[in-house]
Amino acid sequence: MNSLDIQQQLADQRRGRYVRVSDVDRRLLIDTYKKGEDFIALAKKLNIKRSTARSILRTFIDEGRVSAKQRAGTRLRFITEDEAEMIREMKR
Repeated sequence: MNSLDIQQQLADQRRGRYVRVSDVDRRLLIDTYKKGEDFIALAKKLNIKRSTARSILRTFIDEGRVSAKQRAGTRLRFITEDEAEMIREMKR
């Protein structure tokens, strides 16, 4: 196996762009950090970028939060569906 094949295999094993880190992996990183062990080596084993691992730890240190924040969804409606239908009727 030549070096290009090895590099391609390593590239295939890496996480894709914007892949979410599971809460289990986050907890492992934080526990490793608390023990004073090398969390960067663990991040490498978990295929997590160094900058992502540092960001997870920074969030834990600053906010005490382990899991990712809930993503925003759709806005809540201020009017009911009946009121919306009445407005649609008035526009016609």
